[in-house]
Amino acid sequence: VASGSKRIEDGVRTTGAFGVGFISVYQITDQPEISSAGRHWVLRPGNREDERIAVRPDPSMTEEKGTRFRLPWAFKQSQVRQALKAPTVDETHIESFVEELQGALPRAMLFLKQLRRIALLRNGDLICQVRRGFDEDDTLIDHNGSIRCWRVFTGDFQFEASQLRDRYSDVIENNRSSVVRIAVPDSPVADGLLFATLPTEQSTGLPFHIDADFFPASDRKSIAFGDSYDPRSEWNRAALKAAAAVVAANLISIRDTLGQDASDFWRFLDALYKINGARGSDVQVPLGAFWQSLVPSLPSSPIVRSESGEWLKPSEVRIPTGREEESAVRTFGELGIGMVSRNLWSCRNVLTSNAVGVKRLTIDDIAGSLRKMGLVTHAQPLPSAFQSREALESLWSGIEGVIGNTQAASAQSDGVMLLRECTLALGRDGRLWPCHSAIYADEQTRSVFAGCLPEGVTLTVEDNIPLLRRICPPLSPEVAICLLEQLSPDDLQARWMGRDLDPSRLLRWFDANKSELNDDLRDRLAKLPIFPSAQKLRSLRELWLPGGFDDPMGSAGLLDMGVLSGLSDFLEYLGARKLTFENYAMRYIAADFTAGRRATIQLKGAHLANLERHIGQIRSNLQLREKLAAANIVECTDGDYRMPSGVYFPSKELRAMLGNRVSYATFPESAAGRRDLYAWLGVAIQPRAQDILRIIEGQTAQPPTEEAKSTVVKMLEALGAAWPGLDGHEKAYVNSLRDKQWLPAEGDGQRWYKPDQLYAVYNKHFFASQASFFDAPVPVQQRTSM
Repeated sequence: VASGSKRIEDGVRTTGAFGVGFISVYQITDQPEISSAGRHWVLRPGNREDERIAVRPDPSMTEEKGTRFRLPWAFKQSQVRQALKAPTVDETHIESFVEELQGALPRAMLFLKQLRRIALLRNGDLICQVRRGFDEDDTLIDHNGSIRCWRVFTGDFQFEASQLRDRYSDVIENNRSSVVRIAVPDSPVADGLLFATLPTEQSTGLPFHIDADFFPASDRKSIAFGDSYDPRSEWNRAALKAAAAVVAANLISIRDTLGQDASDFWRFLDALYKINGARGSDVQVPLGAFWQSLVPSLPSSPIVRSESGEWLKPSEVRIPTGREEESAVRTFGELGIGMVSRNLWSCRNVLTSNAVGVKRLTIDDIAGSLRKMGLVTHAQPLPSAFQSREALESLWSGIEGVIGNTQAASAQSDGVMLLRECTLALGRDGRLWPCHSAIYADEQTRSVFAGCLPEGVTLTVEDNIPLLRRICPPLSPEVAICLLEQLSPDDLQARWMGRDLDPSRLLRWFDANKSELNDDLRDRLAKLPIFPSAQKLRSLRELWLPGGFDDPMGSAGLLDMGVLSGLSDFLEYLGARKLTFENYAMRYIAADFTAGRRATIQLKGAHLANLERHIGQIRSNLQLREKLAAANIVECTDGDYRMPSGVYFPSKELRAMLGNRVSYATFPESAAGRRDLYAWLGVAIQPRAQDILRIIEGQTAQPPTEEAKSTVVKMLEALGAAWPGLDGHEKAYVNSLRDKQWLPAEGDGQRWYKPDQLYAVYNKHFFASQASFFDAPVPVQQRTSM
């Protein structure tokens, strides 16, 4: 016993083949007994060498019954106790020993080669039973029916062992094994131990047990990790590093051993990570080697369980940060982003360490996944994964969380720009739209602009989504103007007529937001054809603010203030010009009566009614009177419109004198002021000189008849009556009649006479006051009695 002779025997690691650590029994006994194959030995280490083993026959212990060890308790102090410096055993020790055995036996069975069953009895009563079995690659430890599965992985440090044997041949035996084994349970142990076939009390903090042909300390309760130059310690350190290499070489198998939910596996890795942090620089007991051996392979190994149940490489998964991201993990998975399983979030530190390299979720990840799904550039129906409102809100909230957890302001800005290209915004049509094409607005604004959007643009459904408020363009006055500029005048007109566009609400919205209108935006807004007149929408530059009058036919382009009530100040702010009635009449009414213009009867009637209502306002405007008088503005009895200078007010006297040779004005019954308007424009109540002379010329173009004479006499009387009111041009024209034959002589029906060939009889008439017509006396017999 303890002679070390087994080290020179053939075979590898003969420990356990001929007894298990037998000298340790002296901790509890002074005289161990062995019964086997018909013999009974009593060992008495305190006796002389030739008396230390008492041998008696024991026929009851046949070969078939195996071997029995009997270890009487060392209740009394003895030479053996003193030599071993071991305490005696008392009752308390016995009870605690039973408890310790119950805990130690399952561990002790793990690496044994020969022993398959251990039963613990107390006073003949079975306390527990431990069995060891095998299932393919697994070692099964059955403790009173509770089975724990261990996967044992084996390695070797043969090269290092050979060098150590050569260097320290006097200390390290040639047949000391370089094999190392680790036993990984199906769920990590709290505190792994070092084994030298049997467990020591030396804890590693690792989540598995390590077995090697270690050099134990003299009490066999620990492994020697002493002086750096101690050969035994060097061997033990080499064995420990070899065990670390076994872990690295079997990483995926260890992963699978620890189950599919991955949490046990990552608690396993987390324990190695923490030990490295705490003891990575410890050269005496190099426990940091277990983590350090993994570092080269971790980034390229499928060791991270995703939320969807896949094992992925660290670079292929992302870990959420913050409540919003964590709530949206499943939703991000629907986008095709590998998300770390929620079971692993407690291992965030090790997952995100430089050695593993799991990254936080970024906007780039989200944008890239949306791009792969085709959720960019154009509107499209909701993907199946986002049919529910809850799924969309989860996505929006999760992305908002990612943006909020992005530290650098520049990165946040870049992320927002990326997302604006993505199809994330729910439009009013129920489809998802690219964020740059989905305008964010409050409910009232949405109702104003719902019918004003060009093709390829929508409004967001609601205004309480923080993400959309951040990445969708808000409906500012500038954006609104840009949208309206994309619509043609015909399109705007059609939308107005179809009641999709309400100019009043639209302009009131701009008025409410006019603080955001700079000079350029005001000019662009004024140029938009969104301002209502009587007939159509026009730009403000084409329209006028009415000055207290109506333009019912829209001929002047007056703003329809019935529609735009209360907006006069805003319209003036935009640069609207105010049109007085005098300017209106000058610009538009006269033009609509100009010859060749196809103004309707209805339009002409409306214009005349307007002029009637405002005659008092315009009466002194001679320029306007001249403009209107030059137009075909007077409605005549034959239905035509003529200039006032060629029209007469109808009367019996005029009709008797002028007949149908001139035009007469007509008056609607409802137009009470029409006569006053026509009189101001120059419609005559007395015959005009030019009409009189025209009639005279017509009558004297043929020999005088009684009717022709009568007509000429009436015209002379009219000329006499009109003479005081004739202007210089008209008088000159009348004076030109001196050289024409146009006067009838009494009793002479053959020809006409010049004025100087006859005498005027009645001074009251024209000729009596115009002696210049008669340059020389005329014979008496030729006097006329006109």
